[in-house]
Formats: sequence, structure tokens, C-alpha cells
Amino acid sequence: MDPEILSEEKSDTSDLGKELSKLRRVIPTLRRCPKGARREVAESLNQVLTEVLSSNDVVTWGRLLKFPYTALRVPHKSEKVRNLTTFVKSAASNWSAPTLQKTPAPNQWKLPTQSANHSTIKKAEAKLADGDIQGAIRLLSRDDLVAPNTQETVDSLLSKHPCHPQPSFFPTVPETVEVDHISVEETIKAIKSFPSGSAGGLDALRPRILKDLLGSYIVDNEDKLLNSLATFLTRILQGDVPSEIRPILFGASLTVL
Repeated sequence: MDPEILSEEKSDTSDLGKELSKLRRVIPTLRRCPKGARREVAESLNQVLTEVLSSNDVVTWGRLLKFPYTALRVPHKSEKVRNLTTFVKSAASNWSAPTLQKTPAPNQWKLPTQSANHSTIKKAEAKLADGDIQGAIRLLSRDDLVAPNTQETVDSLLSKHPCHPQPSFFPTVPETVEVDHISVEETIKAIKSFPSGSAGGLDALRPRILKDLLGSYIVDNEDKLLNSLATFLTRILQGDVPSEIRPILFGASLTVL
């Protein structure tokens, strides 16, 4: 896939969910933000959030959701990165530049096939690195496997989750929703409540990354990102989200076992 296809200007918003799903599968993102790059990443993320709060259109939402795949992606071996901090700082700065708002092409990434045992061990190691000891033990002691990607699996899923009877009657959607503004303190408390090793959604932004970024900002008494996040959460609770983005934002990633 040509990188131009994933640029801001040429992105097909109707397929944004599929695009994010593909990026999620093939482009690994960092579990932690290098300490020396946190200011640059926080400033870039705040810039994208500010754009969303200002325009609230599908294009800017797409930029926000694809942000981690550029600013926080794991460098490819072919890039021969020697200093991860420098790499992330450059990636975050380039994302802010108007002419460089592109996401890497997924076909550049071909993840190696691994045995189920090797994959489980690597995942357990990652859990331990995050401080999630319970998660690591749960991974090593489980005996379930991911279901094969076959028509039989699809048919089994459809039988367990039949279509909703028609016609459907839903409550009338209110035009406005009165929600008190989320405070900075509530935002910090919510982010800190995530367990160690919590995964990201389709945007692959892990809560641990937010903890890293906010920790850096709070120490430096720079709360722009924190205020933007509080306002962003308030907008979501008010229902002020484009209809095209709602299935992505309120959806979930499921694994068939």
C-alpha cells in the first residue's frame, strides 16, 4: 500500500475503521514512551487533540486515531535505529509538520510467524515488563487457543450472536446532553485507574503512554495536554462525536477462542 493512501488528504473516511484495524495488526507501537521524548510526543498529541476540539470533523478524528502509528511506532529493523529517544522525538516532530502527516504503509511490516508457545512466552515477558504479574501468570497457565480464521468459525459466531429482531425501537436521541465539565483531577484519576499492561484500542494508544506523558507534564507544570484531555472527555460524554467515528470509538476488539 502506498503511504499516500494513508495521508490526511487522501484518507477514505468511510473505511477508517478497516484502515485502523489493519494498522493495528501490522504496525507495532511502543509500550512506553522514552523519557527524553515525552515532551515532544505530548505537545504533538495536544496539537492533534486541539484540532479535534476545534473542528470536530472526521478528518481530524482520523488524524488523532492514527497518531500512535506514526509518533509511537516501533522502528523497523531496516531503519537501523540506534537511539529510540531520538527516533521518537523525530517521529513526533514530523507528525506536527504540515507536509509530513502520513502514516507508514502497512505492507512495510511483515510480522514473523511464531509458534503458539513462543508467542505466549513473548506476551508474558511483555506483561512482566509492564509490571502486570497477574497477567503474565494468567497467560502462562491458560490452555485456550485462538480459533482458526475459517468459515466454520464465522458460522459459529453468527449462531451465537444472531441478528436483532426487526423492527428495532430505540429511544429518541436527545439533541443536547447536559454534562458537567470533566475536571483535571477526574482525568488524572481515570487514567491512573487503568491496570498495568492495559492494551490500547484500534488507535493502539496504551494507557501507560498517557501516564508517561502526563507525568512529564505535571512535573514541568505544563498542563495543556491534561486540559485538552479533560475537555475531550467532556465532549465525548456530551455525545459530541461525529456519527462516522462512533462505531470506532465505542467499539471493541474481540478475540475468538
